[in-house]
Order: sequence, then structure tokens, then C-alpha cells
Amino acid sequence: MRSVFIVGFVLFGVSASNSIAGAYPKLTRNADAMTCPLALKIARVIYQSDVEDVSRSSNLPAEIGERAIWQGEDDFDKAVFDHRLEDARQVYTLKATDHDHKWLILQEAFNWRGDRYSLYATPPETLSAPLIDADWSSPIVFQTTAGHTFVVNPGAIWSFLPDWHVYSLDNEGGKDVCTIAFRPDVENATDLLPAPVKIWAQLLGSTLGTGENEGTAHYTAGIRTGVEKVWANVILRPWAAYSDTYNSHAEVDKGLTQWSSQTKSFAAVYAQIQTSYPAAEDAMAQYYQTHFDKPAEEARRMAKSALDIAYRSYFVFSKSPN
Repeated sequence: MRSVFIVGFVLFGVSASNSIAGAYPKLTRNADAMTCPLALKIARVIYQSDVEDVSRSSNLPAEIGERAIWQGEDDFDKAVFDHRLEDARQVYTLKATDHDHKWLILQEAFNWRGDRYSLYATPPETLSAPLIDADWSSPIVFQTTAGHTFVVNPGAIWSFLPDWHVYSLDNEGGKDVCTIAFRPDVENATDLLPAPVKIWAQLLGSTLGTGENEGTAHYTAGIRTGVEKVWANVILRPWAAYSDTYNSHAEVDKGLTQWSSQTKSFAAVYAQIQTSYPAAEDAMAQYYQTHFDKPAEEARRMAKSALDIAYRSYFVFSKSPN
């Protein structure tokens, strides 16, 4: 998975001047004139980078001036945080602060799904009410060159381009001071797609089934979550629209052909997927021309690549020759 940051839309060869993408990320709530602009600056660098997931901040360029000092047990600055094991929980405490309170993070193993995280702004020897309570998402603690710290809750791990909630620290404790949005407020990423692309996406989604009786694994739900994240990047951050898909395009074609041979209704859906694709590609290419100022030929290449990635993201077909 790629994780190299390149700052600026121009360096990616993508202009978003006419796009809803150009409006994001943005502050939707600002209660701290110092912290919130700093958090927004970081959000913009990450958004404009080629990482798939905006919930991580590794490899921030040094010139930005802020750095992540905690974002998980394998990625924290030991010179800044104390760490101890307490009742099977990992406890991380900020060593020094200009205020009467310090950041304290609890990381607790939950089950096979992973760990949960809680954030406190605590005075000495006292555990206050949590600012973040048993969240699946690992918070990120940033520090400025002046030593000021703030915390980002990067949003639900199952959501696509989720909002950031930013917390600052003062002598009264920790406060939720701002929200940063990375996308319009829609229920599904596919709601942002041009109509022909949305139709094609719905047809692909219809092949997955309901996902009932899958136990706690929720395989189908996991695929749908991943697909939503791909579509969000396709429409808003095409420079980051890639995915570590399991199958090649040809393997997906083969798998769908076999699937479609099972019933007439399956065959009808597969036929619709094929016949609706040209209109979807045309609409996607036009979208990139209009919203990202791309010449027709380049917009067409972008559309083909983006739709290929989206297509393959829906499926995991066995590679076994049998």
C-alpha cells in the first residue's frame, strides 16, 4: 500500500477548482482559533496526498510544522509519552504540558476485531470523564513546533471519509473544539456519483446478496464498506482511487460469468452490468473533465482506471483452478 505524501493538487496533476472536491476538507465547527486552523492544515495535506485512508497521518512532510506524536502502540514518541500496562490495558500519558491537565489514552484489547481506545484530559491522580469512550478508531495526537498538543478522532472505521473531531487542552480540561468534514453529508458515497455511474454501481452491489447468516465476521458488510471508500475517492480524490483488490479484471469477469450461469435472474443482472458500463464510463469521463479540468483523453483514462478499481473492489473470487 502506498503512503508517500505529495503536497498540492497541481503535483498530482489534478485540479479541483470546479468540483465539490475543491470544497473539502473544511471546518464545519470552529471553537478554537489556534487549534482548528492547524488541524485543518493537516487535514488538507492528508486529503491531497495519495493515501487511501484519511484517518492516518504517517509521513507528514516536515515543512508542515506539526507532527503526530501518538497514533497507536507501534507509533508513538516515547520521549513525549509515558507508557505502562495496567489491568491488561495499555496506558499512555503525556509527560509534560503547559496546562493543569494531561492527555491520557487507554488502549484495551477487545476481541478479534481489534482494540478500543478512550481519551481523557486528566489532572494529576484523577481520571475524568472520557472525551472519547471505547472507540474502535485510534486517536491521533499532534504536536506543534511550539509544543502545543491537540488530538484528532479520525471517525468511524466503517465510514467513508468520516469527519474529524478535534480536541484541545487548557487548564479546565479537554474540549471538543472543531469538526472537519471531508465530504458532503450523504448516506452513501454512491449518492455522489453521476446517475449512470450510480446505476452501474447499484447493479454491481446487487450481486453481493444480503450478507445474512455470516455470523460476526460480516464478510459482505466488509466488502460493501470497502467499496464505499473506493467510490468516495473515485468521486472526490481520484488521485487516491486505488485499492489492493484480490482479483484482476479478467478474474472478476470469469467469476461473474460463472455466477450468472446459475439462474436467469443472475444472467439478467450480469447482462445489465455489461450494457450499462459504456454510459457509466462516459459519465465518469465527463465528470473528470468538468470538475477536475481534465482534457477529454486524460479524463477518459482516469474514468477507465477508476471504474476498473471500483469493479474489482466488489468481489473476492477464488484463484483456485478448481
